[in-house]
Amino acid sequence: ISITNYRSLTGGITFLQDISRSIKIGGALSFQQYIVKSEGGGGKGLFNGGDRIELDENDAYLFLGPVLDIRIFKFLYLAVGPSVGILLKGTASSGVGTPPDFSATDGAQRTTFQIGIALKEPIRITDRWKIILSEGYNFMPGILSTTQAYNNGEIKSNFATIQIGVMRRYPKQQKAAKK
Repeated sequence: ISITNYRSLTGGITFLQDISRSIKIGGALSFQQYIVKSEGGGGKGLFNGGDRIELDENDAYLFLGPVLDIRIFKFLYLAVGPSVGILLKGTASSGVGTPPDFSATDGAQRTTFQIGIALKEPIRITDRWKIILSEGYNFMPGILSTTQAYNNGEIKSNFATIQIGVMRRYPKQQKAAKK
């Protein structure tokens, strides 16, 4: 079996509020796209008696969840965040045979869950602006999709990320003195 995962564009926004000098909590909203193309078979005893099988999966989710951001060292943070994803778009087609006879499938999960963990390095630009470099890993304990072509095989998606972001710090409001 040959499986190809294509790079896809993701994006998001995170809001964090200081709880203490080294702990921040907040929430994150992100868009993630999953593109998977696979082909296999063609040998005796594989799948349907040697038939060739192809899969083309393209799903897009909107994820929402809380974030905990902990300072480990002066310029190193650990961020942890579980999130729930809602399916925005799910298209899949699979085919069996030589050549494959393609048909549309609807195996994408309407909702899914993932846990993300990341190391973040802030680079100060000005007093209020920073560039954030982040290396992360997202784990999806459930399934992303199923497909009939692989005998209802499950597609899971755990992935590593490298991100570059921009952060703006808003100054705390000074309370007016009572007269």
